[in-house]
Amino acid sequence: MNKVTIVGGGLAGMIAALRLSQRGCAVTLLEAENQLGGQASAQTHDGHATDHSYHIFPPWYANAWALIAELRIGDNFTPSPNFSQLRKGQFPRFTTMRNMTSPWNAIGNIFSGGMPPSQMVLFFYAILDLMSQPYHRRAALDQVSVTGFLRSRWYRTEAAAAQMHDLVLKGLSTPLYGLSAMTMQTTMRYWVWHGRPSLHLTRTNLQDAWIKPIERALRASGCEIRLETRLTGVTPLNGRIDRITLQAASGQTVEETVETLILALPVGVVTELIDDRLYEAAPELGRLHMLDTLPMAAFDLVLDRKIQGLPSGIVSLYDSGLALSFVDLSQTWGLETTALSFVVGDIQALTGLSDDLVSARILEELTAYLPAIAEARIVYQRLQTHRDQPLFMNYVGAWAFRPEAATQLSNLFLAGDYCRSFVDLVTQEAALVSGLEAAEAVRAHLKLAKPVEIRRPSTPPRWVWTVVKILLAPVALIARVAACFHR
Repeated sequence: MNKVTIVGGGLAGMIAALRLSQRGCAVTLLEAENQLGGQASAQTHDGHATDHSYHIFPPWYANAWALIAELRIGDNFTPSPNFSQLRKGQFPRFTTMRNMTSPWNAIGNIFSGGMPPSQMVLFFYAILDLMSQPYHRRAALDQVSVTGFLRSRWYRTEAAAAQMHDLVLKGLSTPLYGLSAMTMQTTMRYWVWHGRPSLHLTRTNLQDAWIKPIERALRASGCEIRLETRLTGVTPLNGRIDRITLQAASGQTVEETVETLILALPVGVVTELIDDRLYEAAPELGRLHMLDTLPMAAFDLVLDRKIQGLPSGIVSLYDSGLALSFVDLSQTWGLETTALSFVVGDIQALTGLSDDLVSARILEELTAYLPAIAEARIVYQRLQTHRDQPLFMNYVGAWAFRPEAATQLSNLFLAGDYCRSFVDLVTQEAALVSGLEAAEAVRAHLKLAKPVEIRRPSTPPRWVWTVVKILLAPVALIARVAACFHR
């Protein structure tokens, strides 16, 4: 029987383990923490379940939804079409866009009140323009940021650029000035074509709704799962990985030989494993050091009462210094009091500060937007800085350094959202696709039957976006002139 060792129990490692177990491999899945899930996990503290951060499931996540259907857990998810914004000092006057990326909701969203209609037209036209750029420009687009792309366009306005920056920083946790225009183009093509409903949220915490069902399928497939087992070294020999060094929770260190190895670990963890021997055996792994990562913090807040007037779905605090956005879990999880799950999209300015001071700074900004928080009693709060779990950033030029699943070592394969895939953007779907691609590379390497299915979301040909852009150019021109009167 073919033996496969997979290190990393996040989504990439879990799906790779599941697909290879289903094909008759003897799979051992190793995870350093005390549970599976990685950055899609949830933990319970003081009786409160808190996700790693709130996670979304857009309809273009073709492989995630295929897995959800396979596991028969569709009832664990609920549509969430609304995206709301709140400006400082305007609570409870939210502006809400419904199915924001859907062309069928464009007219209503243009007049949603977030910005003057002329600026909203230019905001949506910028997305359309980027989507229409030809395929042969992909390399060039990867060398320019979204900000750089917008600055080069005739219709640009500061208000539309600010709206784009706010949404991207909240939704993708990457500053607009650093995000690759190629990545943004790919993402928007998927999201616009599959825009209704714009996303789903889970009806309970991610561990119960998403991770545990996958774990049950893994155990049923015969996969061996070993928790609290940390990889500390890999030893190459004769063009392959010969053995790995593992450390148990007790601190005991052991070496184990491997036949086939998948590293489904964050890129920062993989680079820590690259020593002289590994680099000499596979020099291309050194290119992983060129990839950038940043932590994306989360903040959880449970109050003793309901805050009235909060909309459902994702709420963005417009022009927030910390790029705060949140979901009111009481509306999706059925809780009796308000429980808010925040993503802190830009925490760099607070680097090096104590958790207490960071929490105080977050609460200070929150109460400026949501004064009702100051009137309630905080039952529970938790800051998750994730300093030890930074995310790969889709920065300009990163594509050239991102690896494929197969490596220069015959039995070593990589999986993780930093790997190259048609998804491109760091998401749960990217993690799943990378795990599927690693499983397929192993299947081909071992000459097993039944290829691993990898689903790619459909999109129309580029000329469709180009024709629409040309037809709407006069509208954009009128909007650009009108925008001059709204400065």
